[in-house]
Amino acid sequence: MLTRHEKELEQVKRVNERYEEEMIRRHVLEKKRLPRIQKNERKTRSQMFRESLNVQKMAVDKERDKIRQFDEGEKRRIKAEQQRQEAKHRKQWDEMKTKNETAVKELEQLQGEKRKMLMEHETSKMRDIEDAYQNELKEWKGQLRPRKQNLEEEFSRQLKEQEDFYGRHVFATVESDQVSNRSASPRSINSGKDSLRGSSAI
Repeated sequence: MLTRHEKELEQVKRVNERYEEEMIRRHVLEKKRLPRIQKNERKTRSQMFRESLNVQKMAVDKERDKIRQFDEGEKRRIKAEQQRQEAKHRKQWDEMKTKNETAVKELEQLQGEKRKMLMEHETSKMRDIEDAYQNELKEWKGQLRPRKQNLEEEFSRQLKEQEDFYGRHVFATVESDQVSNRSASPRSINSGKDSLRGSSAI
């Protein structure tokens, strides 16, 4: 997102710079063109003024004074037009800069709000993951004791089964040995008696 925001901001700034460069070029051309326009206008106005003086047929001194006053008025008019042009250019430039700066600020504000929303979303998601983990851990801990108890009970049951099984086997083995011993004892006694009788007969 940061990379995309940087590209968007750079694009807006490039567009603003292009508008500013175009305005600068236009102002330079207008500033160069104005003196030529004023010169032609002054020449035309001066000719018309002189013709009007010729029609009036006034004295030479008075006519010269009128021409001097006209020329001074033309200089003031030309200077005022130049000042108006400079003021107009300055106003247009200030409005352009304000507009461009506002566009950049609005974009930065919008991007900041998007980043804030994304951070809030990521924080909420991480909180949900953490809550789910804690719940799972709590559930696992809750099941740990019963599971341990079940294992112990199962172990005890298997141990008891083994003790029962092997205990009966051992008991059966011992009992069998005892029976065998009892069965063998009379035969041994009889065999001993028979041996003694044989010896006596000899």
